Amino acid sequence: MPYVKRPLRGPLNRPPVKDVTPADVSELTYVLSRIVWNYWNRGTGHFKEISDVRAALMSTLTEFDRRIAFPFEDQAIARNGDL
Repeated sequence: MPYVKRPLRGPLNRPPVKDVTPADVSELTYVLSRIVWNYWNRGTGHFKEISDVRAALMSTLTEFDRRIAFPFEDQAIARNGDL
């Protein structure tokens, strides 16, 4: 995942994004979609922006798996046994 250097994080962590905590999958999807649409609408409509959005979403999924999903699965295997 491409990490943003600390001095550049300030504007990215400002409200409303920082303060949004979706209550369910519908709200989470809506918030993520709004961010993607905002990125798309500020662009030029070229394929590169489509590629950028897809790469960012894939990187986000990969980072979530690495930090949350995989350790969770490892703990469940340790607790309950493997297949």
